[in-house]
Amino acid sequence: MDDEKKDPSGAKADYGGADYDDGRLTFYYSRERRLERASPEVRALNEFGPSQKTGLFRTLTSTKPLTFAFLSIITACAAMILFSFLNNSSRTRVLDTEIVVSAIKGDGKSYLTLKKTVTGKDPYTGAVNIAVSVKKNPPSDPSRENILPDPMYLETLYFSLEKEETYRFTAPMTGETLLVLAVLNNQTVLFTVNPR
Repeated sequence: MDDEKKDPSGAKADYGGADYDDGRLTFYYSRERRLERASPEVRALNEFGPSQKTGLFRTLTSTKPLTFAFLSIITACAAMILFSFLNNSSRTRVLDTEIVVSAIKGDGKSYLTLKKTVTGKDPYTGAVNIAVSVKKNPPSDPSRENILPDPMYLETLYFSLEKEETYRFTAPMTGETLLVLAVLNNQTVLFTVNPR
């Protein structure tokens, strides 16, 4: 039996750069021939010499998916910064309690939300007196300053031992800026809120 494979046309089979003699396979590897058919990126990897330095920006934008992810992160960060500047809430910490006041306006009224979160071991519990007023711009003529006080809305809330609480109430006034005064256990806290 003949060990050599023969093509039906009678030509000798090509083994891709290998010789087949006497039952032994002799393979001739040619790196240059392989690199001739390789892509430019593969050729660049096989060249000796200093490699091209890649920076952080080039690494983050080397492919389309990485570029898209990088731009998404940049957009999300910019949106968070923008929303933090446009936020309509005011927050403070007093007596181991964080208080956040926000407001929206509509129909000539202001709808206020007060969120309480316990931040320490001894939070305040008890009555919280709230006074809401519209912030006035300083008068252009101090001699014509209004003698009567601005209208105020008064509300009393009660903080309990719950870790988080949300209180909602409506003040029958609206303006560009509201002043919200809260009195907790003889401590006074002033919030400035811009209703949406």
